[in-house]
Amino acid sequence: GTVYVLTGVDALPGPAVRLRFSTPDGVRRVRVSARPRMARLHLDPGSADHRAEEEAAPDGVRVFAARVARELRGATLQNIRRLYGDRVVGLEFRVEPFARSLVFECSGQHPNLFLVDDHGVIRAAMAPSQSMRRDLQPGRPYQKPLKHEHDAAEAVRFIQGKGSDAVA
Repeated sequence: GTVYVLTGVDALPGPAVRLRFSTPDGVRRVRVSARPRMARLHLDPGSADHRAEEEAAPDGVRVFAARVARELRGATLQNIRRLYGDRVVGLEFRVEPFARSLVFECSGQHPNLFLVDDHGVIRAAMAPSQSMRRDLQPGRPYQKPLKHEHDAAEAVRFIQGKGSDAVA
């Protein structure tokens, strides 16, 4: 399969981040937006003026993007998959000798993106957690979303796989 290597992370208003990947076919960009009620993950064409976008991003998003870049730059994307049968996407990376994941909760009033280590501990969050039922602070184990009675478990919103096809 195609190898995707993370080369950078841009902070964006929204709040959002743009993950930049190097592939044999050129650069691929993935936008992860945690805007309430409009959370999404999709391929992104990039911007002619990413510096202006970065300056408009909230301080916390800039700090998060820098942390992800510091820990994952040069890491290889291993998989993109739906987690827990829920509206959660895991982007799994390998950065020797560790594994790291970006866990994107893309539903509800408080979508968020977490950097999680190979022991399941949250290392950073794009936004402070608003959860009243789960402790999602950095340094604490990541806890999967709780089921809601109105959630349709059979609703499949994400394709399994790696790279552009899975994101698209």
